[in-house]
Amino acid sequence: MDILKDLTDYAEKFIKDHVDVTEEKFINKHDSAKGKEDAYYEIKPFSKNKGNWSKLVQKTHHPGNRRKFLAESVGLTYNDLRRITGWGNSTVGDLLRTSNLKQNTRQIGTDILAEFGIMVRGTYQLVRNEDVDLEYDDMLFKLIKHNTIDEEKFIQIILSSLGEKRHIKGYVVNIPKKQLHIRLEIIDGVVIIDLANADLDLFRVLSDLLTENTPFNWSYLHLPTIYHNKESFLIFVGNANDNQMNKLLNEDFSWADKWYSINQAMKKSDLSKSLKDLK
Repeated sequence: MDILKDLTDYAEKFIKDHVDVTEEKFINKHDSAKGKEDAYYEIKPFSKNKGNWSKLVQKTHHPGNRRKFLAESVGLTYNDLRRITGWGNSTVGDLLRTSNLKQNTRQIGTDILAEFGIMVRGTYQLVRNEDVDLEYDDMLFKLIKHNTIDEEKFIQIILSSLGEKRHIKGYVVNIPKKQLHIRLEIIDGVVIIDLANADLDLFRVLSDLLTENTPFNWSYLHLPTIYHNKESFLIFVGNANDNQMNKLLNEDFSWADKWYSINQAMKKSDLSKSLKDLK
């Protein structure tokens, strides 16, 4: 039996309101009920289809189930979250608990929900509520004041985390008169930076900050989102090895159309054109 195909077919039935596939049955279809860590084989490839992924996220009502799907979509398992965040077994267990809506789970703190939501490119609604809409807002970054840093500290974090197998965290970076809302991820030396509140001025600020203070060549891309009011995330990727960057583009960012090389000499009109699909 092809497990991936079987689970993908079941997921498609779930989002199409098949009479025999409820949310509870869909969850119980997975080996996680038997204690297996890597049971959600279909979620990451399923999330590559924007239409199907948005339906799955919106149709899933139990917050623990939806958080599990969101984590799997960016390759974060239970053990990854424990290792990366330092959260204990009970915290991660309750955060990702897949169970019937009638079963109670311990209340997860606002700070943890905020950090987790940024990690999975979600919203506060998606990681907290039973019923959700697909509108993007910056509430999560307002909830992580404890992760507010300056530009120098931001660069230090990037460089000091290069040796880690994986680093992923949300930051608010203070710059003169403004802030950068940052999702920073480092995987085996590849640096991935989401600028969540992107506009032309902040694009220039972050581009200059990275090209002047890190040893990488930088590129950026537009990663489509499932949010009606935000067409794409603006993501910077830096690495000295083009093969690793191409691998990332083809595997994790297959939604993206192309890379754009960051050139400090780019004209303002060129930047405006390249950022046209950001809302």
